[in-house]
Amino acid sequence: MLDNLFIFLKSYKFYIAWIITIIASLTSFYLSDFLNFQPCILCFLQRFIFIFLSLFLALRIFFCRYFLTPILVCTILGMVVSLLHFLIAVGLVVDFCKNFLPCSYKSFSLKFVPLLSFFSFCLIYFLLKKF
Repeated sequence: MLDNLFIFLKSYKFYIAWIITIIASLTSFYLSDFLNFQPCILCFLQRFIFIFLSLFLALRIFFCRYFLTPILVCTILGMVVSLLHFLIAVGLVVDFCKNFLPCSYKSFSLKFVPLLSFFSFCLIYFLLKKF
């Protein structure tokens, strides 16, 4: 049973990563456009990284078979940015982007949106690296 799961993940890992990036991008647009949360610079940066990841994964799936390095670089960059964003939202790191465009994560539950982004980047990284 577990062997079948590993075979499935190995066969469809790029498709699963592509679905994760599309869901993360759509969630980001939903939070900012429909729920009217004002994104900060780091929110925009995470959104752009997810969009580039979805484009790179689509190129990898449909056109080119040797396109793994830019995908992993974007994933690692996204992990760093989202972890920094979560630490700023919690208050462990000084908010250096409040002069440009402040983030509207004031409530307790919305402080964990950057953490969900971090887990998405980690899931994509380990899915592509381990399988």
